[in-house]
Amino acid sequence: MKTEKLHRNFLIFEFLKRKNLKMHVSLKVAATLDGKIATGSGISKWITSAKSRQLVHRLRHEHQAILIGSETLLKDNPSLNTRGIHQGTSPIKVIMDGRGRMPRQAKCLRDDESTTIWVVGRKAPDPDWELPANLIRLISPGVRPEISWLLFQLENFDIHSILVEGGAQVHASFLKSKLVDKIYLFLAPRILGNEGLSWCGELEIESLMDTLNYKIIRIEQLNPDLLLELQPIERLND
Repeated sequence: MKTEKLHRNFLIFEFLKRKNLKMHVSLKVAATLDGKIATGSGISKWITSAKSRQLVHRLRHEHQAILIGSETLLKDNPSLNTRGIHQGTSPIKVIMDGRGRMPRQAKCLRDDESTTIWVVGRKAPDPDWELPANLIRLISPGVRPEISWLLFQLENFDIHSILVEGGAQVHASFLKSKLVDKIYLFLAPRILGNEGLSWCGELEIESLMDTLNYKIIRIEQLNPDLLLELQPIERLND
């Protein structure tokens, strides 16, 4: 009985947490047919076609913020800007970096017209370099930034839509939070095999009854790639 009560209270908390959030969360994934985003050595340029990548810039333009994790930052060092979009704006850049490893030379800090929010854990060391004017350092109360806490904090910056671009552990964290509204899954007609890096990290799912289920709401051919637009089934029933 006590366990059932705790479970019921947890479900109520999750419901209220979701209803109180105004943030629209989209996940962007660019993967092979077997769900790989890079080779085993981390090479990912380029899995998908130029046409798919151009559409990603459109998605960035349509969201107020872009989010990546520290592994993606350190491996790919992306600029996280928009290119090839007429009157395109550069979204706010959010870096989830629990250990505070972002270097001063990161490309995402070079755009003086765009703000970067650097989200670190409470045990992350202070940087040994001076923060530029366009960088905001946000310290999580936990060792690792918790997703619902982060989204609430971003709303304080008047951010109401965010495009989560990875990597695998970040995608897994957002999926486990049940706060994802939409997934944009770009599939390239390639196969990397078991040596490749998967687009989603550990979800701790052991039963088919516990899988995260989605409905395909749109399919677009981006020769040679394919774009699947998906929504969680529970979001469709809200």
